[in-house]
Amino acid sequence: MDATAKTEDTKPAEKRENENGTAESTENGEQQPAKKVKIEEADKDQIKVGVLPEGFPDDVMTQDQVEKVKEAILDKIIEMDDSQVKPKFLRAINRSDYLALTCANEDTLTWLENEISSIQPWEDCKLKIEKGDSFPTSEVLYADLPKSQDYTTEKMLKLIDGQNEGLSATSWKVVSKSTGGTMVELIVKVPPAIMQKLKEMDYKVNYKFGTVRIGPKEKPKAPPKASGGKPKQRFVPKPLMDRPVSFTPPRGMGGSRGGYRDGFYGANDRYNDLRGGPRGQYPYGGGRQGGQWRGGY
Repeated sequence: MDATAKTEDTKPAEKRENENGTAESTENGEQQPAKKVKIEEADKDQIKVGVLPEGFPDDVMTQDQVEKVKEAILDKIIEMDDSQVKPKFLRAINRSDYLALTCANEDTLTWLENEISSIQPWEDCKLKIEKGDSFPTSEVLYADLPKSQDYTTEKMLKLIDGQNEGLSATSWKVVSKSTGGTMVELIVKVPPAIMQKLKEMDYKVNYKFGTVRIGPKEKPKAPPKASGGKPKQRFVPKPLMDRPVSFTPPRGMGGSRGGYRDGFYGANDRYNDLRGGPRGQYPYGGGRQGGQWRGGY
């Protein structure tokens, strides 16, 4: 009994991991591989917020800017004195247009709201805090612009802006630009209001002396499915047989009016007089007198 109890008491504790993913030591001092510990969503102290540009959703952040905001928040923590609150965050997620944070408590949220106006990782940066789990994000669109290989991005956007109402193309966030021959592909981000406007236009936008499509990436068309069942076979008629020239039918093959009346091809056949006599019979006579085979076959 004592030995059993001792074994249970000295059993290594389960390994756990903090939010940063670092492994903790067990009771016997051994390091164990890191294991994720799920945060209970039911915890009432958690507060989900978004760190957004002041003009969101018309104004959005790039992924590089999101990273700069995270570093600027950590710099503020480093600059704090001991008398201030200790901010605690449970999670940070880089969304496509903003930074999503999970605050561990109300004190952390209050600290973040007080400090956000002084967080300016780039020039003219103005941020705000909004409570919530998700926010409307910008849409990624693709534009193929012909004969624009020598144009700057600014010139292409100004052409789109100058030929279409309500698109505000010069304010779009350009994700990438690629050129193939004379065609230029722009990948841009637009706010939800612009996306709705483009939907109403069926994604057809006036550009230079025609129209182009600016919209979500089109899915490739699936190849046509093969029809079921066996393939149809082409009908090929059987070859026609030529009438044999030297064929000699037996007697009585055709009947009184048949095609082979007692001879080759009947009573009126051209072989009647020449080869078989009056009834077309080879063994019996040599045809009419004066015929070609007079005197027998």
